[in-house]
Amino acid sequence: MSRYTGTGLVSINRASKNVCIFGNNTSEAAANTKYDVGNIPINTTADCARREDATAAAPSSGTWKPGDRWYDADPGAGARMGAIVTTGGSYSSLGGITCYATNGSPDCTNLSGTTNLSVGTYVSHPGFSGTVRVDSFPSATTTRLSANAATTTGGQTMAVANPTFKDMPDLDP
Repeated sequence: MSRYTGTGLVSINRASKNVCIFGNNTSEAAANTKYDVGNIPINTTADCARREDATAAAPSSGTWKPGDRWYDADPGAGARMGAIVTTGGSYSSLGGITCYATNGSPDCTNLSGTTNLSVGTYVSHPGFSGTVRVDSFPSATTTRLSANAATTTGGQTMAVANPTFKDMPDLDP
């Protein structure tokens, strides 16, 4: 069963020799694997230190963690240079995925689906306080989140939580 049906993103960090994989992770094991490219060992991970992108338009897709940065690829004098993520989030649609939360447990059980839900996705759910991240999929119908549920709820809808960006200072004219 596929855990993610959206578009994946691969980033190579030459300094740490890591390949960062966002999306298309079918399990925790697939996201934490060591590969050899030529004679250089390369590790994969679902949780990279920092994402930095430079595009002409502000981000509207993907998963962004606190500290990630977006740079304006075509800034003008007096324009913002980019933005830093202050609250992590994910841009996607879960299409009405529901699950059950049990007070004190990080597991969201009886998942009604997994479309666009992958390790690292930021979500909100009425049983959990604030925004949480998907940490793993212990079974085909369970996702483990980054915090314990604050209350017990029956089949409530899970939603993605969009990231919050704070503009970096404007460029001098």
